Amino acid sequence: MVPTVAYFNDFESAIGSAWASSASLNIATTPIGSRNFLGEFSNDTANLSLTGLPAHNQVTVLFDVFVLRSWDGNSSATGGPYGTLGQDVFDVSVDGGPTLLHTTFSNHFDSSISSTSTRQAYPQAFGDGNFAAGTGASEINTLGYAHPVLTTTPMDSVYHITLRFDHLDSAVTIQFAAAGLQAIGDESWGLDNVQVDVSNLPRNYVPDYTNSLVQPGPGNSPSGTVTCATCGSPVRAADGAATPTNTSTAFGSGGFGHWLGQLLTYTNGTGYTSDTANGSGNRDIMMPSLLQGDGGTIVATIGGADAIYFDFNGSTYTPRFFGTEALTYDSGTGLYTLGDSSGNQFVFHDFASGLPAGQRGQLQSIVDPAGNATEVVSRNADGPRRSGARKRLAVRSRPNRFSTVM
Repeated sequence: MVPTVAYFNDFESAIGSAWASSASLNIATTPIGSRNFLGEFSNDTANLSLTGLPAHNQVTVLFDVFVLRSWDGNSSATGGPYGTLGQDVFDVSVDGGPTLLHTTFSNHFDSSISSTSTRQAYPQAFGDGNFAAGTGASEINTLGYAHPVLTTTPMDSVYHITLRFDHLDSAVTIQFAAAGLQAIGDESWGLDNVQVDVSNLPRNYVPDYTNSLVQPGPGNSPSGTVTCATCGSPVRAADGAATPTNTSTAFGSGGFGHWLGQLLTYTNGTGYTSDTANGSGNRDIMMPSLLQGDGGTIVATIGGADAIYFDFNGSTYTPRFFGTEALTYDSGTGLYTLGDSSGNQFVFHDFASGLPAGQRGQLQSIVDPAGNATEVVSRNADGPRRSGARKRLAVRSRPNRFSTVM
């Protein structure tokens, strides 16, 4: 499921009416590269207010922050020729909601200028992080700004930042702010390439992932639930998703490698069912699938109330909440492989545009710890599902073979 871009501005033309600030709003241009950006700001707040957002349950904010001139990071030193140096704090928050980022930056890459200003909190929160100046920056000294006194000493950095938060309303205001800075000619900041994405993805508020991809058994009550007084089924308190313990087995076989069949459960959770092939709200537990999140995130949905999030760091996928599962991608074959803690491997097609829409992110094979493989060997023309009320899959298992229609 690809996120929807609700807003983007690279400030190459206009600021737009979505922005407001405690200071004047201007488009500045960098001395090197002639890059336009929103700024410069000092100890100011810049608010981005969006309305009319489509239905969603998560918002992602992506932006470049330009950290200009002599930011002092964690330093709180006083005295000397420059007076009080810091601490130079940068915040991002949601109006009426959470603080998404509370950190410090330093541009003192050379300790000979100020030996007390070379540490910053980013990429952690202020009060927790203690890193060298420029840690996590995507660019250092590329914009053409310099120390206000030592004018031959370049001092600027760019950080590309991605922040996510749960959100349901059709309107949101995101606040960018700094505090502790000296005069604007000494320390300032700006924003560029600001993007806001909204997503409607399955949520997993209970990171209980042990053997989450192994065949579930009836009667296993998920943790973090309360009992529905009307239907008697568990309901996850965090989001209201029903997590019924009963399942309906249409057919199946466990005699040849991994157990496979059609094991249906109901869900009212957002994002867990992408079609109505098994009836509205019904999910086949034995057919996990992948979804595309934002920022390269891949979401594996299992059953009607479980999802495992894998965040992409540019080269590898890391499970959120310290999960034990592993996800890899082979660009040569176009396949994702998801391994669980029991040694099972679940292989999925990627999201290439050349694949039928119904095949993207769908299961290709399952390999159990003994090496027995259960594979999809034929599909409908549109992928694994028809648009009607059933899906058809022919499968085989090695070393023995069998066929079934699902």
